Amino acid sequence: MRLALLTTLLVCGCTTTTVVCDIEPFLDPYVSGRPTDDCGTFDFDNDTASTLDAARKCVITAINTANPTRGFRMVWTVQKSPNHLRAGLAGVASGGMMFVHQFAYTGDVSGVPGDKHPKVSVQTCTQDAAHSAIFATAGCVIGPGKPCMTCNAPISGQLLCGG
Repeated sequence: MRLALLTTLLVCGCTTTTVVCDIEPFLDPYVSGRPTDDCGTFDFDNDTASTLDAARKCVITAINTANPTRGFRMVWTVQKSPNHLRAGLAGVASGGMMFVHQFAYTGDVSGVPGDKHPKVSVQTCTQDAAHSAIFATAGCVIGPGKPCMTCNAPISGQLLCGG
């Protein structure tokens, strides 16, 4: 049995692919194959209110425009301790609506790539009569780790890796 399995693997040239448990390996394929507005990737230590505000405007403009030939992406660090937390948004338009996935990364305090027990999950942000899929959070003050955006009516939370 082992010889048959080994022979099959050698003949077919099968290889295994390791997916890093981080946001980008899941977020980037969602928007691939189309022009994408890269609204930024931000590290907590380098975030400023003005850069996060520009990124938030980039996301909200992309959502309000709902251009069917374009997508958008944004990734930011929420905090580095006591747990390393990151978030990301990816959106694509279809039928005049923007479909947005919100990704969440949770890891140990040591930070990527040193996090020992990372987890990535995703949920879908949905549009309704009162709000677009992502909207500016009222009364929120933009600052490091806080671009002040709210995922409207989140559904379908799913763990993608880790655990």
